[in-house]
Amino acid sequence: MGQHVPDMPLRVRLVPFSRRHLDNTLAWVNRPELAHFTGALFPVSRAAHYKWFNQLKSDPLRRWFAIEADGSHCGNTGVKRLDPQNRCAELFIYIGCEQFRGCGIGVRATEQLTEWCFGRLGLHRVVAQVFAYNAAALACYERAGFAREAVLREHYFHQGRRHDQIVLARVNHGVYGSQ
Repeated sequence: MGQHVPDMPLRVRLVPFSRRHLDNTLAWVNRPELAHFTGALFPVSRAAHYKWFNQLKSDPLRRWFAIEADGSHCGNTGVKRLDPQNRCAELFIYIGCEQFRGCGIGVRATEQLTEWCFGRLGLHRVVAQVFAYNAAALACYERAGFAREAVLREHYFHQGRRHDQIVLARVNHGVYGSQ
């Protein structure tokens, strides 16, 4: 858990991921403790990071957002594996700034992203896949209304061991106009 305890509730907003978010993101993805929870491969060079960003901009099946808390870029979230035909997608989130962890920012960002997926994209179902040892992410998704659906046994190999992955999902039952 982070050390940051706000005096007042933080204003959390999602902004389109852009070039101005690259430096923070590069620093975060190169931290072993974050890679432990995201599964990211590191180290990532600046050149590889910029190449990834240029590919991301032209990929219609991925949408990335920077998470800002009171104007500070503190993490990233988004949609991957967008399936317009079945109106489904997989979500992800990470809070890169340690001082912003444990304050509810992840829950609020996940709620905002889910509402955007259902309302703006017209999706029917969104899923998240979380490593079983990532208690903070599991709690975040559950607080945002996701339900556990499956356990993928020994699905992820990390640090010489196999780990389970938990699949969580939230379905739009017409609240946002989706069928």
